[in-house]
Amino acid sequence: MDMGMKSFSTYYRALSASLAMMTAESSLVANDHSFFEMRIRPVLAEKCYECHSAKAAKIKGGLRLDHIDFMKRGGDSGPVLVEGKPEESLLIQAIRYDDPDFQMPPKEKLDQRTLSDFEQWILQGASWPDEPTPQLASSSKRSSFQIEKRIREHWSWRPISKSKVPVVEGENLSEIDSFIRARLKTDGLIPAEEADKRTWLRRVSYDLTGLPPSVEEINQFLGDPSADSHKRVVERLLGSVHFGEKWARHWMDLVRYAETCGHEFDYPLEHSHEYRDYLIRAFNGDVPYDQFLKEHVAGDLMADPRRHSTEKFNESIIGTGFWYFHEAVHAPTDPKQDNADRMESQLDVFGKTFLGLTIGCARCHDHKFDAISEKDYYSLASYMQGSTRQEYPLDDGGKRSEIARQLSKFAEEAFTKLTHSKLDKGRPSEYWKLASELLKPSQSESFEGDPWKGNLIADFEEGLEGWKPVGKAFGKSPQRQTSGRNPVTNYHGKGWAGSLISGGDKWTGELHSPTFRITERFMNFLVAGGSRLKVGVELWIDGERKLVSRGSNKENFTSRTWDLKDYFGFEAQIRLIDSETGSWGHIHADRFVLSATPVSVARKIPIPPFQELERLAHAHGLSPDVLESWCKHFKNEKNLNALSGNFEKEKNSFAGLTKAEENFFLNSIPFADFKSDEIPEGWRATGEAFKADGNQRLSLSGTAILTNPETFNSSARGIRRVGNLRSPHFKIEHDHILIKANSNKAFVRVVIDNFHMAIYNGLLFNGTLIKEANSDGEFKWFSLNTSKYKGHWAYLEVVDKGQDAFIEIDQVRFANGGAGRSPQSDLSYLFKQTDLVGEDLPEALDGFYERMPH
Repeated sequence: MDMGMKSFSTYYRALSASLAMMTAESSLVANDHSFFEMRIRPVLAEKCYECHSAKAAKIKGGLRLDHIDFMKRGGDSGPVLVEGKPEESLLIQAIRYDDPDFQMPPKEKLDQRTLSDFEQWILQGASWPDEPTPQLASSSKRSSFQIEKRIREHWSWRPISKSKVPVVEGENLSEIDSFIRARLKTDGLIPAEEADKRTWLRRVSYDLTGLPPSVEEINQFLGDPSADSHKRVVERLLGSVHFGEKWARHWMDLVRYAETCGHEFDYPLEHSHEYRDYLIRAFNGDVPYDQFLKEHVAGDLMADPRRHSTEKFNESIIGTGFWYFHEAVHAPTDPKQDNADRMESQLDVFGKTFLGLTIGCARCHDHKFDAISEKDYYSLASYMQGSTRQEYPLDDGGKRSEIARQLSKFAEEAFTKLTHSKLDKGRPSEYWKLASELLKPSQSESFEGDPWKGNLIADFEEGLEGWKPVGKAFGKSPQRQTSGRNPVTNYHGKGWAGSLISGGDKWTGELHSPTFRITERFMNFLVAGGSRLKVGVELWIDGERKLVSRGSNKENFTSRTWDLKDYFGFEAQIRLIDSETGSWGHIHADRFVLSATPVSVARKIPIPPFQELERLAHAHGLSPDVLESWCKHFKNEKNLNALSGNFEKEKNSFAGLTKAEENFFLNSIPFADFKSDEIPEGWRATGEAFKADGNQRLSLSGTAILTNPETFNSSARGIRRVGNLRSPHFKIEHDHILIKANSNKAFVRVVIDNFHMAIYNGLLFNGTLIKEANSDGEFKWFSLNTSKYKGHWAYLEVVDKGQDAFIEIDQVRFANGGAGRSPQSDLSYLFKQTDLVGEDLPEALDGFYERMPH
């Protein structure tokens, strides 16, 4: 029984499949275009076009078979097709092999089914789609694209004319309903009955807002007998915020809105929600369509952009975001091809959305149906080729612009009114001498004994020993090895506490010790890692940071000493801090010991409390604030005091670096020079960071008192300002683009062939971008490697994302080699004085001070 049922079931499925195939086959009619496309054209293309089409190197027998007109016209032997008469058609005689001297295709006879298909096709009239004749690529007689003829013949291209509204007797209808009712009457159809009020309310609510009416709205409408109750409902729904939400969704479908880039890894498309919200506001605000269209096509170029009704930011520019809702490939083997494909996608969306036309068809040939030539396509493509993607910082409420305006005004006034009230109290040499004395260990003190004998606070031999990690940087256990390129050396015992774990320099965090009482004069410890400002080993007392030590951008541990004489008996805590990412954004520490003996006499002396500084400053006729600044400066590893003791070596090094840089200049090409208060010609800036405001003002960056007239600084008006700086397009002809700059966390890249996904592909585009350009407070040459992309077009983009990011640009050059280390321009005034020696530095600063504007 089971076998019988199984056999019947199998037979039934086979029979059903056979019937389905027979039904599909029988649905193809020989006089239908689908029959031609499925049965005839594929055979012609495979067996005949090599010798008898526009693609043939040489058309044999003067016969072409790639259009019905050519078949009727025939070749050297006359017409090969007679519609309705297969027996009189030379084509049928040739494929039947009736004549031994006239057999086609020559290599192999077609099967019987294919022969029958051709016979049936000709018998039913040889149906062929209405399409242009294929043109010979090499023919001088190639027919021109007749756009005027297409415009005349197709209704969609004709000017719109107002139609006469039909009159429907006995009806008081709107114009639209009059057309509908007249057509129904002509076709003998009876309109559906008018919907009741409840049904109508549900329909109009869903149509306009996508939401059902509430119970209260239903009861209110049903209880309203007035003649305009329907009109009031429509007005209410059109005024609802949900109207924009509903209808923006339809527009988002047209422009292929997405929040990711698609393709293999589907990377995020940042800030796409801004366009979504823009659409909702536009629909709810009833923005005129012509305005809406302008904003999409060129909203960034509008002289008088539309602004948000309350927040006042630029609405028009957001419309241009629709151009970038396309699939983005992160690893194209050919960026130029990828650029062409992206432009086709952009124009395809533009054409379908705003014109109702498939523009993309004209990429490879004149459009088969619409009045769009191949020339038209590439004219539009040139518009896209000349455009570039650039992020534009929105300014809610104009707050950033207003703050920037106030800060600029303040900086200008402060410069003009600068009296140096604090600086006038004393000369630089006086501050230098007093600060040096305050931070110099007493020469009368001498210490004996082992500095590593004493109260051990931590050596990380048995785990973290009660130290608590905050964030990911320091992990959950001591380090035994590092993920950096250079091995860590000179640590004590089995391991150390550090923030360069398997994640590299991308993690941030802290490591806090248990509290302890300071029972000895000195704290000795080992430190390695970065010297950046937001990494370090810190001593905290009563919720305040008292002392800090950092690495020296080396992975070998060195010993340090804190003098704790001012904190004896206090409760204290040690904190390892890593708030930096990128190069040297990490810290290592090991073996903390409270001891009566310092590791070395050259230990770090803490800055005296401000009250003591105030007393000493007044006694010497100096400013307490300026004295404190000098003390903080001398606490840095690189300071003027250290420079004076090693001045000749540093001076010779500067001279050598300057000479090397001069040679580099001779072998490189200048692209942009920022040694003025204006942005170089052709460069474009958006946002508030890159403002060319001139140099006659104070700096607000906190890095210098006065702006540097030799550079262009994105933080001169404040460290939190954001913006983009973009170069004009250029053709890549050198191996490297080199930018001389002082930078912290700025994003720098060269955009090749308008390809923006390089950030996700280090394999193909390695060296063409710097995610975080860091120079540790000095000018250096940042290099972008463009050697693989010579001949391509590109532009340079610099982004300051605010917070603590900034970039101070000196110049940009093209070269085939590296630039080497840059001489420090902030010390050039001193190093260029040939007769200056180290012990005279304080007096040299006095001379520099006298030439400052007062």
